Amino acid sequence: MVIDSKDLGNPTAPGEAEGRAVPPTVSVLMSVRNALPYVKETIDSIVGQTFADWEMVIVDNASEDDTARYVERRAKDEPRIVLLRNAVDLGICRSLNRGLAAC
Repeated sequence: MVIDSKDLGNPTAPGEAEGRAVPPTVSVLMSVRNALPYVKETIDSIVGQTFADWEMVIVDNASEDDTARYVERRAKDEPRIVLLRNAVDLGICRSLNRGLAAC
């Protein structure tokens, strides 16, 4: 799932924290900015786990490289990956808080 937020005054876009009947046992949260080599390795590690009841929420903090496009492609194939995109650099704290609200 990919969520773009245009509403920077609100840390969560409509529907980000809604719609789940039962949350997964484990939520993995990360904020990334221009981190393509690291996000590839991290996603592969999480997807490769034997424990299956997880979600991975990745907040792309206005990357200028191919990080967001790569995560978007992976999220299409793996429904447990959620991509949140920041239109501008919100900093690590606001990005992680936005992601936490979606967990």
